[in-house]
Amino acid sequence: SREYYFTGYSGRERLQLARRRRKPFSLADFKGDKAPQPAVRKDFPDAIYWMPDLVTDADGRARVAVKYPDALTTWRLTARAVTTDTRVGATVARTTTTKDLIVRIVTPRFLTEGDEVVMPTIVHNYRSDARTASVDVQVTGLEVVGGGATTATGISLPSGAEQRNDWRFLSPRPGTATITASARTESDSDAVDLPVPVLPYGLRRASGVSGSIAGASEAAAEIVVPATANPVGRTVRVAIAPSMAGSLLGALDFLTAYPYGCTEQTLSSFLPNLAVTRALTELKLAPTERLGALDRQVSSGIRRLIDMQHEDGGWGWWKTDGNHPFMTDYAVWGLDEARRAGARVDTSRIDNGARALAKMYLTYPRAEPDLKMYMAYALRRSVPDGDEVVSYGEGGPVTYRHADARQALIGEAQTRGDLAWWTGDRDDLLFDAIDTSVEATAFAVNALVRRDPRNPVLERAVRWLMVNRRGGYWGSTKATAMAIYGLLGYMQARGESAQPFAVDVYVNGELAGQRTFTAAQMTAPDPVVLTVPAREGVNSVRLVKKDPGTVYWSAEAAYFDPSTAEGRSGSRQLAVTRKYSKLTAVTERKLIVYREEPFTGTAAPGDVLTVRLTVAGSPEWRYLAIEDPLPAGVEAVQDTIAYPLEKPDSIRWWWGSRVEYRDARTVFFQESFERGRYEYVYLVKVISAGTFRAVPAQASPMYVPDVFASSEPQTVTITLPSGSSR
Repeated sequence: SREYYFTGYSGRERLQLARRRRKPFSLADFKGDKAPQPAVRKDFPDAIYWMPDLVTDADGRARVAVKYPDALTTWRLTARAVTTDTRVGATVARTTTTKDLIVRIVTPRFLTEGDEVVMPTIVHNYRSDARTASVDVQVTGLEVVGGGATTATGISLPSGAEQRNDWRFLSPRPGTATITASARTESDSDAVDLPVPVLPYGLRRASGVSGSIAGASEAAAEIVVPATANPVGRTVRVAIAPSMAGSLLGALDFLTAYPYGCTEQTLSSFLPNLAVTRALTELKLAPTERLGALDRQVSSGIRRLIDMQHEDGGWGWWKTDGNHPFMTDYAVWGLDEARRAGARVDTSRIDNGARALAKMYLTYPRAEPDLKMYMAYALRRSVPDGDEVVSYGEGGPVTYRHADARQALIGEAQTRGDLAWWTGDRDDLLFDAIDTSVEATAFAVNALVRRDPRNPVLERAVRWLMVNRRGGYWGSTKATAMAIYGLLGYMQARGESAQPFAVDVYVNGELAGQRTFTAAQMTAPDPVVLTVPAREGVNSVRLVKKDPGTVYWSAEAAYFDPSTAEGRSGSRQLAVTRKYSKLTAVTERKLIVYREEPFTGTAAPGDVLTVRLTVAGSPEWRYLAIEDPLPAGVEAVQDTIAYPLEKPDSIRWWWGSRVEYRDARTVFFQESFERGRYEYVYLVKVISAGTFRAVPAQASPMYVPDVFASSEPQTVTITLPSGSSR
């Protein structure tokens, strides 16, 4: 350092030690001057302080210290106070954090593998005098296009001025890229670091198998990754657990991480979690980290569910849909179960839901018998009244009795070897033609285990459920939740006598991992997960278990499919197409309206495009999700009022049951498909320049696994004015 101080005494003489040790006027007394290194700003939270219990002194004053993060912005402080005699008050104060020199990076929300993007930097001079600046950009996870320079010098900045420089990069691989920009003048400096996610190119696909190994034995499976799969992002994931509890927790992770939240999915995201975690707590198996997040998950789920309740007490698939018998039934039962487990639930919500459910029960006397029985069960749980449950089917009233049902269930079980299950070729709860054997078996296990927990058919049925997992879960959120309820009832009634063991896992002939489960580790229910790269074609998985006891395992191959348009054929067809158009402002009757013109593949920042998704297929489809991945250089426009079309078509402007605008995709949900053809329209605004790849749009029924249709992929090129890009 060249900034230091000496203290000392030299008697009567001057302190000139440095001069005495060398010749007068000798050069290079100090190290060469270096430009000050700016502190890199990278912490940009939305909120920075929360104090719910600050107490003032006798004068009504209190002091807190707040450390500002790296964001240069205006912060708003909101204070609300209440006195011991219930007088209240509130105030808002604002403060601004800034610097004399600021550099900013303009990045898209995300990139897709293979995109070429122009990222601007903007340097601002807020001093009262002019400055000369230099800007430097460094990246990781990106490549500079054409090997161009990443430094700009000699930038003249008058007082209050700003200067933009454009930098062109390529995103060669998925992951998280980082962009660091630094700016310097004669007196000031600044630097900022921003991450940008780079998404794999293609639609995510997964296939999996599951099973269990009892005693010293082996298990083997093969999972195929098609040749068309993106070579990047292919993985094989093997999960092993020493107890059934670990398998249940793995399935809970699927429910918790599911990206959407209709009524059923909202309930399935927190209610199984609550039931399993409480049960594991009673068995002294619950992991503490899950307990810490449980209350937050449950309270958030209950708030969302109550917000989705209609004024008459019922629930639809989504809030905007009409009352649905199963959704109302599941919500009433779920809120009541949450209340019984100790969660805070407004009982008036349950009562209103029960009244709506009872009205639906009486309004539809010829409804499917399974649905009527499930509705009656929920009513009995939430509003007990009497000892019998009466259901009305095609042959008139049917009275439910536990003893009769138990014998009938045992007699209807299908058996093969050491497996047993109950079949279901349609979902009467959702009015859909879906194989519901998993749910039927789970319901049967839950019913039988309460009355006859030692019945030998139960072990075979549980084994069938574990074998029919799809990489750790059961096809859909609804099937997974119902399977968890059934297995949880079995585990609570029978308990588990786990024994220590060791297991070796091989993927494609190579050892992927070895795990030994000791007696102490049996109470740690989280599954052990091993992830290795997958290869094109057949991927073999082999597990070798050396000791007594039982291990539960699942294997899943995940990859990204960039292939061209694909439709679903057969008796229930499904297809989707995507079309971009460009909006051009025109004047009509002294009003500005927008004309749709063909999109040539090229646009400019500020342009607005229409996106039309056309889905066609069998009118029998239900509960469809239509997902449209965005090209990275655009943002979805949620408020379309500012863009009136020259030729409006109210029929074409259709959003289905619900539309969601996400960072990287727009999603439409369609409960029923009676017309057999629907067109979904939304707008996007061009933000960033570059060449961006649009992953194919996809339509899929949410409760029918492995069924989907996709559109053609597309490329969108966003150009800057000539000469403005570096």
